Amino acid sequence: MGALPLHEQSNPFVAALVELVTLQQGRTGFVTLPEFTEVLDRHFPT
Repeated sequence: MGALPLHEQSNPFVAALVELVTLQQGRTGFVTLPEFTEVLDRHFPT
């Protein structure tokens, strides 16, 4: 089995980053640690 194409390898990272940026919009502070953890858990389940 060969390696995944680069765009498929990066999809979870891009999706998580987009979600985090969306959460951050309009805030004066940072995304909270629990929110950050939820986003990562959704995109990188164990």
